[in-house]
Amino acid sequence: MIRYCRRETLVHKLSPTTKLALVLGILLVSILFVDLRLQLFLFLLVLFLILLARLPWNEVLGFAGLFLMLAFPVALLQGFVYPLKDYVVFEIFGLKAYHSGLLFGLAIALRLLTIGLATPLVLMTTRVGELAESLRRHLPDYLVFGLVLAFRFIPLFEESIRKIRMAQEARGAKKDFHYLILLLVPLFARALKRSTVLARSLESKGFRVS
Repeated sequence: MIRYCRRETLVHKLSPTTKLALVLGILLVSILFVDLRLQLFLFLLVLFLILLARLPWNEVLGFAGLFLMLAFPVALLQGFVYPLKDYVVFEIFGLKAYHSGLLFGLAIALRLLTIGLATPLVLMTTRVGELAESLRRHLPDYLVFGLVLAFRFIPLFEESIRKIRMAQEARGAKKDFHYLILLLVPLFARALKRSTVLARSLESKGFRVS
């Protein structure tokens, strides 16, 4: 399960607000632009920051596992469906994968990997309390509450994924496309139930956004 990892590194010593702004900036640029070279640069930048923070790779990759599972199928699919067709790289069952589509798919895959690795970079180098205290100096309390709540729920979602995966594998589920569906459907069902319970709890306590 993803957790705060105490280290005496430059990344850990950065202000929580600075780290959050840096990661959000990387994610925003990654989402807005699809250039392959830019996506590769952002991916390597996040990778460098993780190495600089000396984070345990088993926990980082454990969180980013879903993004890793999606990256290859997305990259391959774009090779077949991308509208710009230049020349064929390979062909499977009559379906032609084009060079331009595969390059576009690779950029999308790098984007997914960047998102998957950037999240634990913040969570594993910042205490939630420190993040909340730092954000309160710049943002209204209700926005701080929402952001901190989102960060708090990420480890819970990871734990839900781990439990669902173990349950599916115990039932003999094979790791293919259907396995991904079997993973996502109960995950979203749990998330919806958890958000409903949270909303009712906040209403019962008289929480207001103003």
